[in-house]
Amino acid sequence: ASDSAFRAAIFNATACALELVNNLNNYYIHDEIMLQLHIGVGAGELFELHVGGVNDRWEYLVAGDAVCQLDNAVSGAAKGEVGIDGRAWEYVADLFTGERRDSGVVILTDLLPHASQVVPIQALPVIPPSPELAELVKG
Repeated sequence: ASDSAFRAAIFNATACALELVNNLNNYYIHDEIMLQLHIGVGAGELFELHVGGVNDRWEYLVAGDAVCQLDNAVSGAAKGEVGIDGRAWEYVADLFTGERRDSGVVILTDLLPHASQVVPIQALPVIPPSPELAELVKG
């Protein structure tokens, strides 16, 4: 992906995360059941694999730098917060306000007013699965 497409994807994910936390954190699903959120954002290379096969047992595995960043960001965010890993933050620091913690995670506080004019919020294209993956899913 180009840098502008990568930046747009990070922006969209981050704006969505902030919107979810702002609107659904501490939301009562039922009389005594309250939804509490903390969301992490990371960006980078990602690998999706189906591993196994012994005794026809398969597992879905997601790995890569994006997962490491996500782990860091989620671990750094408390209830009601959106954390973004410092490497992903570099792409969108001019579009949000946030506070950097010692872990390198930035806790988002707001979307800047000009952000959607710089990187329009857009739906990402649907990428169809490969024929091999489609067969596994149908399996």
